[in-house]
Amino acid sequence: MNPKDKKRTINSVTVINEHQLEVYISGERVGPEALKIVDNPYVNRIIKTKVDIAEQKNLIWTLLRQFNADNQTVPGWTGFNILTRHIENLTEDVISYLPTINAPPTELSTVFHVLKQSELIRQHLSLNTVVVVMDQALYTKAAEIVWKRKEQFQNIVLRLGTFHTICNVLGIIGKRFKDAGLRDLCIESGIVAEGSLRSVLEGKMYNRAVRTHKCIYEALMRLMWNKFVNWLDAKSEQKENRLVLLRLITNLTEILDQTSLHLILEREEF
Repeated sequence: MNPKDKKRTINSVTVINEHQLEVYISGERVGPEALKIVDNPYVNRIIKTKVDIAEQKNLIWTLLRQFNADNQTVPGWTGFNILTRHIENLTEDVISYLPTINAPPTELSTVFHVLKQSELIRQHLSLNTVVVVMDQALYTKAAEIVWKRKEQFQNIVLRLGTFHTICNVLGIIGKRFKDAGLRDLCIESGIVAEGSLRSVLEGKMYNRAVRTHKCIYEALMRLMWNKFVNWLDAKSEQKENRLVLLRLITNLTEILDQTSLHLILEREEF
């Protein structure tokens, strides 16, 4: 028999039973502190730069998808970003398993124990802060404890997992725009079946919801670009810029990689 290529089990570790956990008594609930806007020019500049680059890449992707729509060679949004990041440096994560807690995960005592252990790990590694990522069910419990015990867990940074964050964002978009034509647009275009539409707009069907918003984003960007092209045609002095941009996009369709993309991003004409 050939040895297994991938390990499908983990080694046994110490198990913490429910009766070993310190009982957490919630008492009177405490809400979060008022949000404070920290004006850090350095951080703001970094964030703005990253947002600008992301918007520019999305614009280039939209233009490439329109260039030869009848014989489409440019992949969708996900494929495009994979092709244009081949020289990114990837670092391997080192994962280790903590002792298993044999207790209901959403109990306040269980979450309290996880926070205490996270604080002990932070102290052991001499870190200023430690990031604790949780799913939505655990995050609500952990936030309640951290708000109540600010001094004990002031060095713990709670984060909602990326998956649940995106699901919430999708739900917000759906709630805001479903009555503004988004529901009708999804059904009449045929990208979502009527029976699945509610779950998609609420962000519960993750894959379908993400695909739907990608398609709608591309469609709206195409409409905006067509209006912009009409404006360029009306301005004779802008025709040269349009030709330069068209030439840049044509070159990128022939060689679609990260180097070619960065060359366009650095061009003043773009």
